[in-house]
Amino acid sequence: MPSPLVGRSRMVALLFVALLAWGQEASAGGGLAEPWGVIETPHFRVHFQGSTAAIAEEVAVLCEQAHAVLAPVFGHVPSRPTDVVLQDEVDSANGSARVVPTNLIRLFAYPPEIDSNLGDFDHWMWVLIVHEYAHILHLDTIGGLPELANIPFGKRFAPNTALPRWFIEGIATYHESVHSGGGRMESSVFLMMLRMAALDGTLPRLGQLGGSPVDWPRATGWYLYGSRFIAWLSEEIGWDAFLDFNAHYGRRVLPYGMNLVGREHFEDDFLRLWDRWVTVQQGRFTAESLLLRLEGETRVEPITSTGERNRFVRATPDGRAAWLQDDGRGAPRIVIEGEEAGPRLVRRAETGGTFAFLPDGGSVVISQRTIHRGYYGFRDLYRLDLDDGALTRLTDGARAREPDVSPDGRHVVFVTPRDGRADLAVLDLETGDVGELWQAPAWGQAGRPRWMPDGQRIVFSLLEENRGRDIVLLDVGTGEMRRLTRGRGFDIDPVPSADGRYVVFSGDREDRYDLHVVRVSDGEVRRLTRVESGLFSPALVVLPGGGTGLVASHYSSRGYDIARVPFEGSLEEAWVSLELSPTARSREIYRRPEVDAEAIGAARVHRGLRETRLHQWWPISAVDRGGAAVGMTASGADAPERHAWLASLAWDVDAGEPVGQVDLVVRSVQPRLSLGLQRGFAARTRGLFVGSEWRPYLEEQWSGRASATFPFSSLQARQGVSVGWFGELRRPVDTPVPAPSPEDLAPVFPEGTRSSGLSMSWTWSRLDRATWSISQERGTALVLGSRLRARALGADAEGGEVLGTVRHYVPLPWAMHHVLALRLNGGIGVSGSGQRSLFAVGGPQARDIFVSLVDDLPASTLPTRGFPPSIRRGDRYWRATVEYRLPLVDLDAGPGTLPFHAGRLHAVLFADAADAFVDRWQVSEMLVGLGGELRLSSTLAYFQSAGFRAGVARGLGPDGVTDVYLRYGGAW
Repeated sequence: MPSPLVGRSRMVALLFVALLAWGQEASAGGGLAEPWGVIETPHFRVHFQGSTAAIAEEVAVLCEQAHAVLAPVFGHVPSRPTDVVLQDEVDSANGSARVVPTNLIRLFAYPPEIDSNLGDFDHWMWVLIVHEYAHILHLDTIGGLPELANIPFGKRFAPNTALPRWFIEGIATYHESVHSGGGRMESSVFLMMLRMAALDGTLPRLGQLGGSPVDWPRATGWYLYGSRFIAWLSEEIGWDAFLDFNAHYGRRVLPYGMNLVGREHFEDDFLRLWDRWVTVQQGRFTAESLLLRLEGETRVEPITSTGERNRFVRATPDGRAAWLQDDGRGAPRIVIEGEEAGPRLVRRAETGGTFAFLPDGGSVVISQRTIHRGYYGFRDLYRLDLDDGALTRLTDGARAREPDVSPDGRHVVFVTPRDGRADLAVLDLETGDVGELWQAPAWGQAGRPRWMPDGQRIVFSLLEENRGRDIVLLDVGTGEMRRLTRGRGFDIDPVPSADGRYVVFSGDREDRYDLHVVRVSDGEVRRLTRVESGLFSPALVVLPGGGTGLVASHYSSRGYDIARVPFEGSLEEAWVSLELSPTARSREIYRRPEVDAEAIGAARVHRGLRETRLHQWWPISAVDRGGAAVGMTASGADAPERHAWLASLAWDVDAGEPVGQVDLVVRSVQPRLSLGLQRGFAARTRGLFVGSEWRPYLEEQWSGRASATFPFSSLQARQGVSVGWFGELRRPVDTPVPAPSPEDLAPVFPEGTRSSGLSMSWTWSRLDRATWSISQERGTALVLGSRLRARALGADAEGGEVLGTVRHYVPLPWAMHHVLALRLNGGIGVSGSGQRSLFAVGGPQARDIFVSLVDDLPASTLPTRGFPPSIRRGDRYWRATVEYRLPLVDLDAGPGTLPFHAGRLHAVLFADAADAFVDRWQVSEMLVGLGGELRLSSTLAYFQSAGFRAGVARGLGPDGVTDVYLRYGGAW
């Protein structure tokens, strides 16, 4: 007869089948639940989401072309096809690559925006694929003992991944530029950033780039400085030195000896080579600066001085300057310049892009990322009231960016990406209808559309493959398009004059972004500025005394600030005195190689669970309270990670029985499903009493679990609900015992136990922090969970627990980034078996910091500091903490190429209080600890974010101790 646990488990299985069916229906057409397909080529398997089917075959061709170009350059061909996942679930232009446990590239089918670091390209998907496949060929270069160790157990060792990001990303960024007609090394924006850092003496030390840099331009420095340094080394020493270095480093058993290997192949160590490169850059740009001053440099008048990102300048309906400010100190906000020296209006705006005023000037239209159909991270249009901050949603799932409002306030034109393009669409503000306006050519892009004053035409920046970006004029009624500028340069950010006769724009016609003006009637272009850095997003404003002024975003080594550009009067009056603009800079057209079209397989349906592949398998051995066990563990997944599994099988030496574990995660439906089953043995010292003494015995343990996780995130908050079942069966293994004698006490034999129940958890958070914050700065997070054991589900006894945690953060008004952090957590439970100590509170368990680092096990952030561990026990508990957190210093440094980078140091004053009890809480039993800590954020091994805490705590009362400690682990 089956046990009640087995019988109830069948009921739970039926419940999960119903959940699965519901999830498939609820998420039809959404995210991972979309139909997926696969295209196989000689060197790749392209897995594509249904919404990317239109471009999947061309992506497969581009991948084979990238292999034809890069494999000879790196002298390496992967032993197995590289998996490429083409997905379109979030409005973000990016990609990623990994080589452990398999070679996998992930591509987002979303074209970059004009102002993106990825915005300079001839074919954006080609540049992205070249960058990511360069990573694969570089990092997959493995030899010697690491290669041999990977043969029997799957790929686990890839020594070239143990290099700093500036080196890894620098190599890939270098090749994306060398093997295309664009890329970041061809970008005038990247050249501008390098130029200003060299002239202002802010080029970083090599150790600053070894972790996560704090100062501007932060992580962009890995790509910016890394690629230029790699290019310089390639010119000075030759690319063959990199091939020799990669092969040598890929054979190393001991990681992190970058300089030791570098000396053998680059004639010097990287630190001295870096210093030489810095000197070269400073000399080059100093000479260019002198020439520019001789030609006559335009001097601008700064309006802001915060640096970071002050972008997207617009003129208000009454002619004042407005812009989006994101200075890293707070949330992005729209700033409107006050009249003369008066105050500025500031309104928080959760947008990373442009905005447009409605005619009344009291509200703007913004593009903001939100959750679409409970899953997608799409951008939609919102109306933001500048008086009270109220948001009104205007579109749903439109994937809208870069909006502009028509002069009559009835329509909004915006950019909407689709099938690798960036098209134009129009929203009718009265009806809410969205209509297609203009379709870009294949892989082409419209950008920064602006209505002309007549409301009948739209001017925008158009990118076509191998053509650069031109300013074009589109007739809304007829669809007729006319180019105002032509060339391979990048002309962006058009803004029409009030009479519609001229268009001011930013263009990189001499490797610098200057302001130019084009006459609409004949397309003649004249120069407005000659600056050393760059000017972007111009706006024509009304000067206090009348007339037209010019305001733009101006770059310096601190980032972007708003500045006034010397210009008064009207464009018509100034036209005759302006010099002709130089022709757009020329670029060579990159020709991709031909590949065998017949080698590109036909698309087939993704086979779900059958698509999973074995990734790794490795031997395991363990000695614990259950005895000794030896066996094997294996893991696998499909490339899109819709399904993943982990399984282990071992032989318990003492029990003479097999033990193991199986875990399965299914993400191909919503809710996400997780299933697990485990069998093991444990040695027990109590429970078997024979011969007047307690005797050890073995206990067999079976456990199972199943859960479903439902995401319910929104624009305002992130939240999710998880429901599940758990079960456990424990029974003693037959163990020979001696026959009792008459003198012995009565024997006691262990009995089997069954536990089965339901679990539920709810998480909700609305937290906020800025780039320069030392922790979360404002908002609240809640976690509630419960476990209920019931006889109806197969348990021997009724019982359960309810637990909860709330965190709250308050920014303090007297200093930037000073935070009051509060946390309260607690629980109550009933064991059902007479156990009264379900919970324990007290200080942290002692653990060696070096052991914690090696095992990557950070110390708990939940103890009551200043007390011994588990000093209070009970079936109820609570714990509260108050922390005052304040920044001290930004170290932003590392020891050269060694794998450590120190980030920010801050101080904490804290008070902890807690108690665990059985029936009634007594104030006199409460634990209270006071103290302070120094906390350091850091990066270990080039990639691992890590925190360290050094502190002293004193517990009050007779149980308190003085604890001086150094621990690995960050803060809550």
